[in-house]
Amino acid sequence: MTSRRGFTLSEILLAVGILLLLTGGAIAFSFPYLKRQQLDAAGNMLLAELHQAQTDAYAQVDDAGHGVKIFTDHLVRFEGPSYDARDASKDVTTPFPAPVDAVSGATEFDMPPGSLAPAAETTTQLQRNGSYFQITASAYGVLTAQEGTIAP
Repeated sequence: MTSRRGFTLSEILLAVGILLLLTGGAIAFSFPYLKRQQLDAAGNMLLAELHQAQTDAYAQVDDAGHGVKIFTDHLVRFEGPSYDARDASKDVTTPFPAPVDAVSGATEFDMPPGSLAPAAETTTQLQRNGSYFQITASAYGVLTAQEGTIAP
């Protein structure tokens, strides 16, 4: 009598099926996490650009105001009193890692020369897949960020 070594076809198919189930479950659960991380990255990019615009305005770079204009797929740091009255040759465009679903609240932050603060308290909210990243610039120039889930 000879002994056979190895696995039967049914054992191999069962192992492959279990691996596919586990992989499919892991992929399904990782998509919301990935989308949340992309929203966080977009919010942190916006926060960094706002800090840079504040620094440039406070230092009176080119003796002009500075600001940030927010779109759903990118943002623009500009030089000038507002986005419409800016010097477009000095724009710095930063794309988001993935587009956000919506931008609510203010879509533009303007800092006058010599100031860290906008003329009035300004709040914006980036939204994606039921989550939000909110940034508020106080009348004193303090930037605060808040993350959360949008209630249904």
